[in-house]
Amino acid sequence: PDIAQYIDFDSIYHLLSAFVVTADNNSFHIEGSIRAKLVVEIDLFIAVYVDIDEEGFVNVAVLLEREKTGYLERIAFNDYGGYSYLYYNGRTDMISIVRNSWNYSLFKYTMRERNYVAEIPARDFHGDVMMNNLMEIVNFQQWVRDEITGKTSEEGGNSFQPEQLLTSYTYLNNRFQVGIDLLPIDANLGPLTIGITHDQSYNLTTLDATVSLLGDWCTISTIEPHLQLLESEYGLATEYVNNQTYFNYFK
Repeated sequence: PDIAQYIDFDSIYHLLSAFVVTADNNSFHIEGSIRAKLVVEIDLFIAVYVDIDEEGFVNVAVLLEREKTGYLERIAFNDYGGYSYLYYNGRTDMISIVRNSWNYSLFKYTMRERNYVAEIPARDFHGDVMMNNLMEIVNFQQWVRDEITGKTSEEGGNSFQPEQLLTSYTYLNNRFQVGIDLLPIDANLGPLTIGITHDQSYNLTTLDATVSLLGDWCTISTIEPHLQLLESEYGLATEYVNNQTYFNYFK
């Protein structure tokens, strides 16, 4: 059905206003937790810092933290948790990746720092290069990587009409919720639900989402209070990128 005919598009004005007001900032700080369900269930903490300088160059520092895990989770991962960092330097157009992994032996956790490091031109960060580095960031076991790459190599994607993708749309109490079916785009994608909340001044405050991937083999969703757009200090992202700082790092 064409869900578009049931949508009150007057609320799009509020959504656009929220993006415009928020985009007026020159720094951003987003953080929150997501839960990934695949072979095992794992909670991940994400923090993102962004600076935009006067010339329009962007610096981005991203943390993906996996909490200390036990032997069960070791089925799917090559370590017992860790901290993975991705840094993007807008002036050099380079991406740097560093992974620090927890090891567990003799009833004690120890940190192995920089057990994966990569420097990649941003223009090359796509296709197999992007996929391989994402696998290193999360540090999956080889059999999980093979399962994922095997599924993503399956043929997918057909011709589709835009109205086929949008399945729902609501706006209530300063919160937008959009339902999208990604399956017509690619056979490896599935239902996606996105929620965006703004405050009374139209600043974006939270983002929540749930998506199914690889034929429901993997589900990723945010955990309350979801991804929050927090007050940010300009210069933090630039400092983190230039020094490859291990922020939110507890060892």
